[in-house]
Amino acid sequence: RKVVAELQRAGFAFEYVHANNSGAVLLHPETAFNTVRPGLLVYGVVVFLFLSTQIPEGQNPIQVIEEDLRRSFAAALEEAGGTSKEVPLLEEAVQRLVPLMAKLAPGGVLSSLLIISWLNLLILRRYRRLQRSPSVLWDEWSRWKAPEHLVWGVIASGFVLLFPTGPALKTVSLNVLVVLGTVYLLQGMAVLGFYFDRWTVPRFLRAVLYGLVLLQQNATLLAVFMGLFDMWFDFRRISPKSNSTA
Repeated sequence: RKVVAELQRAGFAFEYVHANNSGAVLLHPETAFNTVRPGLLVYGVVVFLFLSTQIPEGQNPIQVIEEDLRRSFAAALEEAGGTSKEVPLLEEAVQRLVPLMAKLAPGGVLSSLLIISWLNLLILRRYRRLQRSPSVLWDEWSRWKAPEHLVWGVIASGFVLLFPTGPALKTVSLNVLVVLGTVYLLQGMAVLGFYFDRWTVPRFLRAVLYGLVLLQQNATLLAVFMGLFDMWFDFRRISPKSNSTA
């Protein structure tokens, strides 16, 4: 507040002043000016409002999502298919797919948030370089690695899926694998970025290849496994062990 007051006395005028992110909005509301930046908080509020308005009290949220998906797919098939002979086959496939989609909805939401955050950080990093301004962001994101202990989440979730366990625990494990798969997808993208830098791949070609990884299923899985196995094989040779033995 002192800085803002000094700037205003120096002749600077600000229509909007903000210093609060989601955490500060919740924990330190007294520090708010006339604007706040509740990114994650707004996201959570939107989900909460949806759940509170669309899901009756005491009803399973997964079942509500599943019913909504069935209605949406049924309406889409009716509009697009008409009396086509393929419609019954598509409806049968949807009936098998919808329950899995509903169960994976929480993991899908978190994974989408991770991807969006990652893209925002890359854009901000690029903007910071163009403006030549200091930043606390990592200078070489291509050297980023996920915390090593996350691999135990992958191993534990895999064991839960392989051995007889309750359906609720299997659903949790599937969602954990979706989220951790996204984390290792980002690590796989970092490995690609490392070699793109080493081989001085043109920016346009990099954008095409990154898009291919995000949009093509086999390329996405390859990047996920590349990020996962980078924990052991250290494809970029950036771990202390690799550096010490080089």
